[in-house]
Amino acid sequence: MKKYWVYIIGFAIFVAIVIIRMEYAFIYGFFTLIAVSFFLEKKKFWAWIPALAVSWLWIYIATAVWNAYYGYDDLKFYIFGIAVFPIVTWPLGLMAGYLIVVPFIKIENRFKKWMMIFLIYAVGLILLESVGHNIIGLHLHYGKQFRGWPVLNCFHSPPWMQIGYFLNGFVFYGLTSFLENTKLTGPYVVEAVKEQTPDISA
Repeated sequence: MKKYWVYIIGFAIFVAIVIIRMEYAFIYGFFTLIAVSFFLEKKKFWAWIPALAVSWLWIYIATAVWNAYYGYDDLKFYIFGIAVFPIVTWPLGLMAGYLIVVPFIKIENRFKKWMMIFLIYAVGLILLESVGHNIIGLHLHYGKQFRGWPVLNCFHSPPWMQIGYFLNGFVFYGLTSFLENTKLTGPYVVEAVKEQTPDISA
């Protein structure tokens, strides 16, 4: 339970930094979550690999096909012409869901668990996109040519890109649901090494 206090305090600091500048807040959140997961969630730290892979592959595809992340309103940090914001927010969002939300889903069947997590992800994504566009004022330059969803006024992007947004979570949470606690993930390897390591303290 103590780790959730770390998340709460970290989120409070995140909100405070948002008031100063949103980009600073998400960069802080990205590196802070990496550190927190390394020290407090070692058995889940392996999930950063698929989170970064899925996120950065998506950014590469979206940028190569549509120049999607070359321009945002009111953002000033860029790497090789690509906004830093999606580079840190996509893996941050996926991992935050995995570390904070997924532990509350007590479903043994891996497929059913995956579907439940994806449903929560989809609802959260829609809410965040709506808040980002309508309240925070976060707009893609190239998205202005698309009307977006009615009523919610979000997802101002081509249909294939909207599918990609949902597919990112579908793939990531599918991987984590089926690979968690298997021979391919960190927890199993760590325990196996411990079992094979002789006790030199005796």
